Amino acid sequence: MTCPHCHTEMYQANQRWYCFTCPRYAFPGDGPADIERHEHERQAALVLLDVALGDLAVQRETDRQILSEMEATMGQLIQTRGCSKCGGTMYKIIETDQHGTPTGESPYCCHSCGHME
Repeated sequence: MTCPHCHTEMYQANQRWYCFTCPRYAFPGDGPADIERHEHERQAALVLLDVALGDLAVQRETDRQILSEMEATMGQLIQTRGCSKCGGTMYKIIETDQHGTPTGESPYCCHSCGHME
């Protein structure tokens, strides 16, 4: 099978045909129009993922900046993880001595909903 976009040979794996040079794929029996339809659907899914993750990426970068500033000025370590209740960012403060050895810690607290664990 030949890719209708790149005009290169496609290889078969896992009951699909894949192009070596571009991300197009085909199922057995697909024609050029089917391959282009698959590519259009793949591109549409990527656009939706970019939109969904766009706000999350901005929030993560903001969280990283806040953590760096707080760690530099407070002499504490801050750990994060996802909130099991709302999916937001949970923070946990670990107090340290002058050598960076942990001396105490708080529970995780969600920045978005206030849930504590």
